[in-house]
Amino acid sequence: MKKSFAVLVFLMIIASIQANLFIDMYHKDYGIIDRSILVFSQKPDYKIIQNENDLQLNIINCRKDINIQNTRFPNSSVIESFDYYSTEDKVMVIISINRGHQQVVGEKYKLEVEEVNDDIFRLILDIYATKKPTTYQQYTSFAYFYEATGEPELAKPYREMAEKLKSEMTPEELAELERTGSENLQQGNITPTRKVIGGMAGFLTPSSIILIIIAILLIVAIIYTVSLITKPKTEAQDFSESSLRLTNGFGSESFQREMIYKLEKNFWGVEEIAKELEMHPSLVYRASAPDFAKELEKA
Repeated sequence: MKKSFAVLVFLMIIASIQANLFIDMYHKDYGIIDRSILVFSQKPDYKIIQNENDLQLNIINCRKDINIQNTRFPNSSVIESFDYYSTEDKVMVIISINRGHQQVVGEKYKLEVEEVNDDIFRLILDIYATKKPTTYQQYTSFAYFYEATGEPELAKPYREMAEKLKSEMTPEELAELERTGSENLQQGNITPTRKVIGGMAGFLTPSSIILIIIAILLIVAIIYTVSLITKPKTEAQDFSESSLRLTNGFGSESFQREMIYKLEKNFWGVEEIAKELEMHPSLVYRASAPDFAKELEKA
């Protein structure tokens, strides 16, 4: 029973160590497009639900790093907040959509999902306030997004359309554009909960290091306990006369007397001493108390 319990605990610890870890989440604002990235130690089992006013991600068999906290984005035109709800093995992420900056009345936001699986797993969520730009700012936002994410060919038509719209602006519109700084989309907000580093460094967060140390200590303790449980038990010693060798023991009589005296001081019984020194019990009596032994023989 004890052995089965120890093995069960050991398997539970191994499962805990191997459980997926939600390492980080961060985003960058590209005007009317937001790119949010969730980082995991390995590919998670997840489901995305698109509600009217938010995105809900349900992730199972996963733990959230303690450094990931709810975050608000007052300056974003696409999202309002990240909110997290977690248990020991489940995480729910709520990304609230900024409906106050809805680009087209009645049009729902658009979502594109991409997975990148290398040393760590990244779930990329591109959220568009609209997929149909109509203004100079919106075209510029799309152009900058595709340029920044390594797709210049996709950015090209949006950049060309933005320049066309700019060339058609009145001096007043150009002055307003300059005043608001709408062209400088490179100032889009980026908000990581902390810097994410590729490879194992991204996995070794403070909380994961503590969990690993605790797991190692528990494994060592369990291995030690299992070794004690499974260690062959020493058979009970049989001190019956039939189990003793009928010999004269080993060593000289003086040596035998000295050993018997030492063992008796440690409360060894006659049969135990006889077993240890390979002597018959009567010889132990004779060596330890010769006068008493002679009296017994006379009797």
